[in-house]
Amino acid sequence: MFRKNEILFGVLISCLLILFGCGSTSTPTPTCNISFTAAVTDASNGATDGVITVNATGASSFDYAIDNGDFQNSNTFSGLGPGTYTIKIQSDDCEYSESVEVGEEEKEEEKENEEGISFSNVIKPIIESSCTISGCHVPGVA
Repeated sequence: MFRKNEILFGVLISCLLILFGCGSTSTPTPTCNISFTAAVTDASNGATDGVITVNATGASSFDYAIDNGDFQNSNTFSGLGPGTYTIKIQSDDCEYSESVEVGEEEKEEEKENEEGISFSNVIKPIIESSCTISGCHVPGVA
């Protein structure tokens, strides 16, 4: 009988501690309202000159990281080649991440409009045949 009363007393104390918030092992999860937009400058053809600038909202101060790098105060990441990067934003106990794509710009000669006109296959031959050979833009030559 004595042992049964000890167990009941222990259960009663545990219930009272939980009821009044003592002894609770759960930790409240902070509400994380961080979000961001990213301004991206694509990398030049074959170069690593892409840039991501992050504009975060939802808190007063932020730290930023790219992929698995260390957090930093700056919201700009430069020297990037084409590819997908994971941007992480941290403020207090909250962390938010999202993927951002850096594209690759084409060289001017490779750009074509809807009609299939490009610098290298249409414009350059016109300039070479009409101007540089005939001398139409050379001073003193008629």
